[in-house]
Amino acid sequence: MTFRINPDPRHPLGGHALLTTDEGQSTGNGQLTIRRSYDGRYLGASGWQLAKATLGPLESVSNGLILGPDVVRHVDEFDNLEISFEGGSTGSVVWPGNVLPPPDAAREGGLGGVVTKAAPDIPVVATGTTEAEGEGEPPPVDTPPASRRGTYLVLALVIVVLGIAAALYVLRDDIVEPRTAETGLACSDDAVTDVAEADSLLDWVERCATDEGVTPQTRLWVVERLIGETPEALVVMGRWYDPAFESGSSPFERPAIEIAARYYAEAAVAGVDGAQDLLDDVCGRLDTDDFMQNDAVNLYCGGEQ
Repeated sequence: MTFRINPDPRHPLGGHALLTTDEGQSTGNGQLTIRRSYDGRYLGASGWQLAKATLGPLESVSNGLILGPDVVRHVDEFDNLEISFEGGSTGSVVWPGNVLPPPDAAREGGLGGVVTKAAPDIPVVATGTTEAEGEGEPPPVDTPPASRRGTYLVLALVIVVLGIAAALYVLRDDIVEPRTAETGLACSDDAVTDVAEADSLLDWVERCATDEGVTPQTRLWVVERLIGETPEALVVMGRWYDPAFESGSSPFERPAIEIAARYYAEAAVAGVDGAQDLLDDVCGRLDTDDFMQNDAVNLYCGGEQ
């Protein structure tokens, strides 16, 4: 099912759009979810996020809903979106290029916005005695000579600090090594916060996949952190999205085969062993009748299955 997005003519300066449906299609109770197809993220209170979020209830018109600045400011032109009405229809839409972003005034408040109020004028109250109120000039104040003892103490403190810093620099390998070379990490959220070795962290993600002491958010945080450091993390992310793998270890609410294809393709380009086989397998399972999966076929499978 396909929806349509058009500029709202009641707001010529932009920031509003009409989400319209065909006659007879239900918009439910005015609440909906918006999911971006290329990365599977949902639009929430602070922008795009991994967790599913519900927006609304939105203002309704005869055949659809009005999307205000809180939605429009976060969407880029030609984004492929999947929209689901609570208790109504589900479909996809491509965000057009003729919907203007909200003007500066519309950006105050709402999703990710902050209203900045002008600081009130605070009267300055003078203290002390003015020249007119004084009775003559005050007597001069003699400044005592600086003590050399304070200078010597400061110099001694600087020497001690420099000595400690030099000792820490010399012993840095002995201090850091036990932390970065740690192996056999416990299956708990706290076990990975101070570990830097990518191999240890990937092993921890696989080994502690379904352990009750590890939250899905922590495992996702570790893998996202490692994607820029080791391409093997791309395969882990792809498996989480791939419906062919066990969903119990995935931090995501539901699989998305088109996103799995994207991560497998990136891993194959990076030369990860087995990534091309995973990509070939997932390309054979994509459905060209599905709007977003057909995009994945063209982008990651050479346009063929």
